[in-house]
Amino acid sequence: EDDGCRRVYVGEPCGLTPALINRLAHDAGAYVPSASSGLQVDMNADFVSLHCIIPGHYDFRLPRTCTVTNLKTGRTVRTEGRVLPLDLVAGETRWYGLK
Repeated sequence: EDDGCRRVYVGEPCGLTPALINRLAHDAGAYVPSASSGLQVDMNADFVSLHCIIPGHYDFRLPRTCTVTNLKTGRTVRTEGRVLPLDLVAGETRWYGLK
């Protein structure tokens, strides 16, 4: 930290990875929907688009308590509190509505 400003120096080519950005955001107190960086997330207040880059299980942390609807099927999706558990394959895209 330098005069109340936190700086991060990356001293190698391609050192600023998605995993590092995820960690920096988490450490700064920002909303981070997933602990791992294998998802591409695009969202606004009522819509979430998820694209899986690295296959596996993800506990997607919701921004608030809400009802989650799969926009492809129109069905309500089971959540565990403010967590949406997901098992995804590489290349898979899902769209969800939040209410």
